[in-house]
Amino acid sequence: MKLNDGFIKQAKGAGDGAAFSVLDTDKLPTIQELTTYSAQVEPRYLRAGQYKWFMSQATATHYVVELQNRNTVLGDAELVDGTLKNIGGYAVEVVENMDNDVILFTTYENLTVVYGLNVTLTTAAQDSVAVAKQATYHFMLEDVDFVIRNKKMVGIVTVKADAGK
Repeated sequence: MKLNDGFIKQAKGAGDGAAFSVLDTDKLPTIQELTTYSAQVEPRYLRAGQYKWFMSQATATHYVVELQNRNTVLGDAELVDGTLKNIGGYAVEVVENMDNDVILFTTYENLTVVYGLNVTLTTAAQDSVAVAKQATYHFMLEDVDFVIRNKKMVGIVTVKADAGK
């Protein structure tokens, strides 16, 4: 992993260190399969915070359609005002700029944003004229990095980029 890798790239790279890792499937898993995946997280990690399913609006809509097509009252119980609220007892969080066909299962607290600031001082030249004029430049560089605190507390599901096309 390198600096500036996002949460999804880090979760994909966690491999066996993740709670569960279902990568490059042919299609999104069913709600029943997602519930089964959530059971793979060790109980001590499940008690560490409120887990959520993080997904894009398009992915959430896929599951709304799945629930609406069921002939049971489960669909009515999981949908509130046409919005998917829970999968397997865990809240669903729609993330605006998240890739479609990617689902993360973790807690908010496990996803951390780290801000960095680097200030450098440079002189215009290394001669006596620059010293006399005090020609110096300050350069500030701000950086934002994303960190998953505990890889064992994150699960990821991805669909092949060319699946269904």
